[in-house]
Amino acid sequence: TQPLNPPRLNPPRLNQARVGYAGQAALLAAAHCGQVHCIGLLLSWGADAKVQDGEALCLAAAGGHVASMAVLLEAGCAVDAQDGRPLVAAASGGHMQAVIALWEAGAQSGPN
Repeated sequence: TQPLNPPRLNPPRLNQARVGYAGQAALLAAAHCGQVHCIGLLLSWGADAKVQDGEALCLAAAGGHVASMAVLLEAGCAVDAQDGRPLVAAASGGHMQAVIALWEAGAQSGPN
């Protein structure tokens, strides 16, 4: 008998230059859930960290996902996105580590 050789799976090639709406929605969902590895993968495929004026950072801050926030900030998301909403979201949720991380990254006070 011959050994069983399963067919090779060839994953689809992704258009790394343009992730599109689905990729941006996935980035927001990953930020909301604190899935730092997914965020990194989506960013490497071309997702924009600044989508919807930094909504991904706001979602990560609201959940206290400090590691996700760090990846998004490193990818160019503005620490004071949406007039300081990330800081307000972190503080409102009682996520002091996230508040401290945002302050250390240069966040100013929240909206006036």
